[in-house]
Amino acid sequence: MGLSYLQTILTQTEKFARPILTELNTKYVYHNITHTKDVLAMVQKLVMEHNRICQEGQNHQARVSDDQMFLLQIATWFHDLGFIKKYVEHEKVGADIAAKQLQVWGCPEIEIQIIKDMILATKLPQKPKTFLAQILCDADVANFGRADFFTLGELVRQELVGQGITRFQNLQVWQAHSLLMLQKHTFHTLAARNLFTKDSCTISQALTSHPPDSPNPLPKYP
Repeated sequence: MGLSYLQTILTQTEKFARPILTELNTKYVYHNITHTKDVLAMVQKLVMEHNRICQEGQNHQARVSDDQMFLLQIATWFHDLGFIKKYVEHEKVGADIAAKQLQVWGCPEIEIQIIKDMILATKLPQKPKTFLAQILCDADVANFGRADFFTLGELVRQELVGQGITRFQNLQVWQAHSLLMLQKHTFHTLAARNLFTKDSCTISQALTSHPPDSPNPLPKYP
């Protein structure tokens, strides 16, 4: 299918997803339309960086095409819609919602599968099997390497406590968990590593220098 077809699907997807994500604003302080818009922006930023790298001959991979960009944006709009039904395993629910709706719009099965694979790959720990899935996964956790890591992390903590994970009421436990997450995480794409590794290391250092049993609060970052 051509560019104009996927652009039409993208328009339909945004129109479908936007009210659902807006409804999530009343349920979740992090996983809502604000997060999805942020991931969309990060997808665009990563694609621009990837294509720049390719143009300069630093990467053997091909540039991300316009059609691939549309597929990424479609998957991004769908990737957290599963939260409307359940918190745990929301990725599978979101992938199923996407598949059903894309079939209604006449999207070819091969492209539906590409989109589903991207959505399913965002489940932590991330296991993307395609390059497009790697981009979406990196965009979904771009805050792991950004100055708003602590601010957004606090929103995630509040959500998890609301889901009954009461151990995260203890900020020291949450800090230890955050540090472990960062230590285990590796960005999948060269573009993400270029953009986010420096700040990710700075955040890890801040967490390490203020261990969970430290009486001193974490410094403001940056």
